Amino acid sequence: FFSSRRRHTRSLCDWSSDVCSSDLAKGWTELLNCMYRAGLHEEGLNYSSLAFEQTDNKPVFIYFHSAFLFALGKIQESISWLEKAITVNPKFIRQFIELDPSMLSHPRVSELLARVKKRK
Repeated sequence: FFSSRRRHTRSLCDWSSDVCSSDLAKGWTELLNCMYRAGLHEEGLNYSSLAFEQTDNKPVFIYFHSAFLFALGKIQESISWLEKAITVNPKFIRQFIELDPSMLSHPRVSELLARVKKRK
């Protein structure tokens, strides 16, 4: 009784913000995937920062930021962001690689991923 009553007395804003946060992250993810595939890397870099801020710092957007930096040829900066992303949450590595498998051919990326694999 009390738990259902609590749910009904919660403000609508509280409930909707919980739902919208998940939807917002999915929407940002789809948008950034499309931007990456369309070659809109400079814009995607800016939007990945915005997505990170608007989704309460979801780690997946650190990976996107790294991928966009990589695509722009900013390898050192990309590796730094990738290291940060892996430290925060390593579970998105697969999504990072699926975005652009050619990143694996870069020695710095493959070295970093090999180090992560050894830690497991």
